[in-house]
Amino acid sequence: MNTQDVQKALEQLKQQPKRKFTQSYDLIINLKNLVVKTNPVDFYITLNHSKGKPVKVAAFVGPELLSQATECCDFVIKESDFDKYQRDKNAAKKLAESYDYFIAQATLMPKIAAAVGRVFGPKQKMPNPKLGCVVPPNATLEPLVSKLRKTVRMR
Repeated sequence: MNTQDVQKALEQLKQQPKRKFTQSYDLIINLKNLVVKTNPVDFYITLNHSKGKPVKVAAFVGPELLSQATECCDFVIKESDFDKYQRDKNAAKKLAESYDYFIAQATLMPKIAAAVGRVFGPKQKMPNPKLGCVVPPNATLEPLVSKLRKTVRMR
C-alpha cells in the first residue's frame, strides 16, 4: 500500500460529519510469508494516547509497595490475601477476567505463581517481565501504570 493512499483515506475520514459517539478505527495488517505456527507473533506496543476504553491494572504486592499500589492501581492484592485465591479457583477466575494487566513484586512471584498460576497462565494474565510488570520492592509504580494504560498486546 502506498503512503499517499493512507493519507488520502485519513483526509476523507476527517471530512466526514461529526458523530454522537466515540469513534474508533481498526487497523488490519496482513503479513505475507509468515508462518504463525513456527514464528508466533506476540509483542506489546505502547501508544501515544490511551485506547479510549479504560484499562484496569491490579497489583500483587507486599508491605513495601502497598501504599504506592493503593494510590495508582485499580485493585491491590496483599500478600496475606494470596491464600484466598489459592483456595478459591472461582475468585481467581473473576480476578483474571476483571483486570487487563497485573503488576507483581519480584520477591513474591513464587507465591503468586502458586496462588493464581493455574488460572492466570492459560488466560495469559500472569505478570509479564517483558512488559516490566515484575518489579523490585523499591520500584516506582506510577510510571509503569500509566505506560500499561497505553499499551496494546499484539498476538
